Amino acid sequence: YLQDVRMLITLGFTIQELILLVNESSPIEKKALVTGKIEYIQKLEAKLEASKIFLRDVLEGKANFQTRCRSKH
Repeated sequence: YLQDVRMLITLGFTIQELILLVNESSPIEKKALVTGKIEYIQKLEAKLEASKIFLRDVLEGKANFQTRCRSKH
């Protein structure tokens, strides 16, 4: 039980949201809360993936601002 609560906190659930999940909230409320968090994580994953692609472009000198991260040969 405590491990589950720790995971929920790690996932960004607020104290208020934890109270809703643990207490006798309706299943509809709980499902909406969890579904919302899944959607948030999916958006975050997409942003992180776009960030990785951009940073790879920076390393390869393909970024628009042309910062050099590679040495010239």
